[in-house]
Amino acid sequence: MKLWTEKRMIKPPLPPKLAVASLKLCPLCDSLNARRNPTCFVCGWQGEFIHDAHRVHLSLVLLLEQCPELSEGVRLAPPKRPLLSRMRSFLLERVRKRKPLDLWA
Repeated sequence: MKLWTEKRMIKPPLPPKLAVASLKLCPLCDSLNARRNPTCFVCGWQGEFIHDAHRVHLSLVLLLEQCPELSEGVRLAPPKRPLLSRMRSFLLERVRKRKPLDLWA
């Protein structure tokens, strides 16, 4: 099985911050769990979980390698355009939609 780094992909399937921030790894069955869950949803483990960022991210990448359709469900918000650019677009749009002024009325 090849990782995304071996396939010469430019970006990983998910940013590491997202994986580290919301997931943990079960030491008994090696399944990914949400950090807010006190027990493992697969085996019911209630002890100490693995929070190592590298191991959690690697497990997530391996999971996405096995089930690529999962990566389609995770979409991050696109970056916002700068404020001046958004204001300029808004004003130009308003000018284009405005009806011409009738000076003879």
